[in-house]
Amino acid sequence: MRADVNDQVWESEALFHFAPKTPLLHICAALSHHEALDVLIAAGAEVGAVDGYGATALTWAAASNSVQGIEVLSAAGAELTAVNMLGYSPFLAASAFGALPAMKKLMPTTTQQEIDMALHVAILHGGGSPEVMLELVQAEADINRQLSTPLLSPLGVLFACLSMRHRWKQSTLSCYAYHHYGATPLMCSVITSSFDAVAVLLAAGALVDVQNTRGCTAMDLALEIGAPDQIVEALEEDGPSRQNLIRNLPLDMGLISERF
Repeated sequence: MRADVNDQVWESEALFHFAPKTPLLHICAALSHHEALDVLIAAGAEVGAVDGYGATALTWAAASNSVQGIEVLSAAGAELTAVNMLGYSPFLAASAFGALPAMKKLMPTTTQQEIDMALHVAILHGGGSPEVMLELVQAEADINRQLSTPLLSPLGVLFACLSMRHRWKQSTLSCYAYHHYGATPLMCSVITSSFDAVAVLLAAGALVDVQNTRGCTAMDLALEIGAPDQIVEALEEDGPSRQNLIRNLPLDMGLISERF
């Protein structure tokens, strides 16, 4: 009896968050089992199959920062731009997890629109390290892009529910949902307390006076969440607090700004 190379797990898996109907190929991609990937592909595994999240194996390879997995799957014909149920391509999945080598591998085939969106995705999911933010800024991502999440999309529905809940039970995510519409990457960095990202964006010249649809600026949001005084002062004016915030980054910010 021959094993089925397209076999799937049928229940969700808590440790690695595999969804029901996750194929073996996806699991190997997520765990960087490259030899197993080769064996499955050679035996006829479907490289374009999707799991319960609507993600392909290449999306898992990208999220897991597996450059070799990306190379193996793309050589086998996997689509580099296939999106999951959240509308995330492999590049956006890599951005969400701060998988910088995978991002660099995929960037040449990524549209400018996705590079712009990657700033928001990285900040929302915790992947917005200074190095990731700098990479996206250098790729000319729109540092002042205002979010406009479709209401009937999966994220739009989630944010709508959390936004209503925010009125009586608050959390970082509910605050993000409540304020996200029309928010810039700088505002979202403030909401999520991603203060290194705030510093990178300020160094890159992000606008501080833009308002979201609730009429709030980045400084208004900093006050609302109780951000440290240095952050509030850095957002208030281009003075010593902003300069010190940028100088304390573990990066050579001269790569994107000669102002300091």
